Amino acid sequence: MPTRYLKSEICDSETLDSLTPLSEVLFYRLLVTVDDFGRLDARHSYVKAKCFPVRDSITAKDCEKLLNELHEKKVIILYEVDSRRYLQLCKWTNKPRSDTSKYPALQSNCIQMYADVKQCKANPPVTVTETETVTSTRVQSLTLPEWLPESTIQDFKSHRVKLKKPMTDHAVKLLIGELVKMKDSGIDPIACLNTAMMNGWQMPYPPKDTKQIKGQSLSCPQGYPFSDWMKASQSEKLAIIGRHNVKAG
Repeated sequence: MPTRYLKSEICDSETLDSLTPLSEVLFYRLLVTVDDFGRLDARHSYVKAKCFPVRDSITAKDCEKLLNELHEKKVIILYEVDSRRYLQLCKWTNKPRSDTSKYPALQSNCIQMYADVKQCKANPPVTVTETETVTSTRVQSLTLPEWLPESTIQDFKSHRVKLKKPMTDHAVKLLIGELVKMKDSGIDPIACLNTAMMNGWQMPYPPKDTKQIKGQSLSCPQGYPFSDWMKASQSEKLAIIGRHNVKAG
């Protein structure tokens, strides 16, 4: 967790002055608890555990009331995604250190907890994060194959940042090209990416034992459903290749 500092505007904030003392305390504790994107799991028991871990006098029910107050004052926004409750701090301008948030963003299709909350116009103090950040571009501008989730590429980019080897847009394009070649060769590119991240590799590599077994290539035979090919084991793939060669002969 980075060190976060409050600006002096905290003393002049009319919004914060309108809060009850305990809800203002929760706001400050949220500032050092939310992720780099200003988001947090807003389940009452979770907020209690994260923000008031040793204060027994405050219960999860108390946290519910305090969160609702912060929401009504437009200091935070409460919303739901897939029946799970989250919060977003308003006026959050910190530069994130990571590529993706731990929690889903507030979207137009999210269920807000109060129907009258349309915009965030509160004036709480902006925080400043004392940390050297690495800003990486998103891959939305790149054309991804339908079988390759953007989240998987983002995870690998975050992995490279942790290795202190961040990827440029051009490097991402080259990576996608290599993944396409793997898939065309009958190799699961997603599994290769996951293996690279688990082992701390800079690039994904095809498994050595899947390139050739007993001198036979494990490329998907022409005309065979690729989805079925990806589900088959190595022995099944050999059998499929054998049957295909018999038909071709």
